[in-house]
Amino acid sequence: MKNLKKFFTPQKALAFLAFFLIVASKAPVASALRLTELLSQPKVLGDSISNPYPYPTASLVNDGGTIYFISGNTKVPFTTYKAFTGLGYSLKNVIKGDLSNYSPSQTYVINTANAEHPWGSWISYKGVVYYSSQDGLIGVPSEGIFLSNGGKWNLVVKANKYDIAVLSSKGNQPVLTDSDSRVVGQPTLTFGNPGTQNNLTTPIPVTVNPPATGTTSTTTAISFIPQVVLPATVYASTTATFSAPSADPNLPLAYNFAWDDGTPTNSLTASYAVHTYYIPGLYMFSVSVTDGVANTYSTTVPLTVVLPPNTTPSVPQFSLPSGIIVGEPVTFSASSGDPQSLPFNLYFSWGDGTPNTLGTNNSATHVYTTSGLFLVTVTSANTHGFSSSASSNIYIAP
Repeated sequence: MKNLKKFFTPQKALAFLAFFLIVASKAPVASALRLTELLSQPKVLGDSISNPYPYPTASLVNDGGTIYFISGNTKVPFTTYKAFTGLGYSLKNVIKGDLSNYSPSQTYVINTANAEHPWGSWISYKGVVYYSSQDGLIGVPSEGIFLSNGGKWNLVVKANKYDIAVLSSKGNQPVLTDSDSRVVGQPTLTFGNPGTQNNLTTPIPVTVNPPATGTTSTTTAISFIPQVVLPATVYASTTATFSAPSADPNLPLAYNFAWDDGTPTNSLTASYAVHTYYIPGLYMFSVSVTDGVANTYSTTVPLTVVLPPNTTPSVPQFSLPSGIIVGEPVTFSASSGDPQSLPFNLYFSWGDGTPNTLGTNNSATHVYTTSGLFLVTVTSANTHGFSSSASSNIYIAP
């Protein structure tokens, strides 16, 4: 774990409400992985069955209300909200998990944004992806190497001036290689869910809606011929319909839809199911159809979930009251909208170090316990993960 000149005493770890509820360097590394190449890459899952440390380095995990940065088998707590957001991290990338097998950091906590990112971070600078280590920033030459080392595109953060200073002082390091030993805590990695992939019977032909050309069928002739129909595009945070239309004149059919995103399998008598994927990436979608007697058709197919088009909500509009004194409850109201009429929430940041508040009916109430000038920020975030913010100062009298 990173050595600091000054040791920090861990403060009370940041408790988030679960409303989830990278100056100039020497030339960038040759044939470097561009940040844009990562956006369509598959998610990488830790194999939690065979690996007691399932979360790849740089994961953000909420365990019991405290958010931790994962470095190998060590968990490092964020102790302030300003440090978390100031370093470029987002609550939408935090996952819930059990970190009881991980060792707590003894001398290092993340309590300020005025520092380089923790070792183990994936960092972008001038469009190039780097891995942050004790030796400096290590260039990532390809998407395959990024993935083999546990990289997750949604956890790539922009370099700050402290990272850039490290790059400038230590220069370019030898580029990252497959399963590089310089990446702490190499995880056991797998794509998709091997439990569903290893239980295939007769494959079901797959088409995309609208049907793709050249689709072939490898089914055998039985009384029903199911066919998987996938949406033309699956957007994150948008409900989509998946089907395997089939018919049997004699026997009722049962359908199982497995999503590979940690949610339960749907066992249905209907030939379709609706589902919402919340995180972009590659999923191994599975479906099986059975007549309950002797015939079962099953298949597992890759399904890419992509970010939706940018539908940023409008900048929140609000005004702050005056004449507020310490200890007096004050209600803030704001308004916003979404260009595609997507649902959105308003979050209120009070500027006094207290947790953000999710607005109710576009308003929230707060009590300041000290006097002074505070920066109030209101953020409008829609269900596709896009947001806009506005800020204004408020003076609280003694």
